[in-house]
Amino acid sequence: MSSIRIWGLLAAAAVAGCASLGAPPPVSYDIRGEIHDGVYSSPEGSFSLQLPELWTPGARVQDEVRGEGTVHVTFADDLCREFALVRNPGDLGGQTLETWVHRNVDQELASVGAEIGESRTLPTRYGEGVYLRYRLPGGAPCEVLQIDDGEGRELRPDADVAMVVLYRDGVLYRFAYFLGISEGLGDHAFIQRGPVEELLETFLAGFRIVSEPGS
Repeated sequence: MSSIRIWGLLAAAAVAGCASLGAPPPVSYDIRGEIHDGVYSSPEGSFSLQLPELWTPGARVQDEVRGEGTVHVTFADDLCREFALVRNPGDLGGQTLETWVHRNVDQELASVGAEIGESRTLPTRYGEGVYLRYRLPGGAPCEVLQIDDGEGRELRPDADVAMVVLYRDGVLYRFAYFLGISEGLGDHAFIQRGPVEELLETFLAGFRIVSEPGS
């Protein structure tokens, strides 16, 4: 039996056990990759990521394969936080990464009303990346209850987002940390929610390329 099937069975057993006790599992998993000793490995084995510190119970780890070579993995918890990585094949078309980001990612963000507050290059173990800091309207990874005239409704707050884009050997990597912005979503006594740049850099530091395309 493969390790991923073993992990899936263990996760399912943990969920069932916690459900029988009426409590959520510490971490729920919906993954095609593998997790060993706190390290996530992508389904095709091309990269690995150290799991970020998450608030439990209620933490969630999910991944999704979106076509050949494209993987989207997220790590979230009930503090309205989400760490994400999207890996997909890409071509800069002879441009520098910084120019490509300004012509593509900046436009994507503008189309959803995001306000870019900072953009700069950032050195990484895999070469120079591009760092972006922006506010995403309605982009928080949670909903909050708002009371108006005695009636409550669920709203999705804005998100403070830090992103780093890397390019290596025909592959684009987008790392992001989303932090919900709303009253009552302030600092936590045991888990660090911000600054977003610092937490994203820690997330990025746990990233390793395991195999290059074509290797």
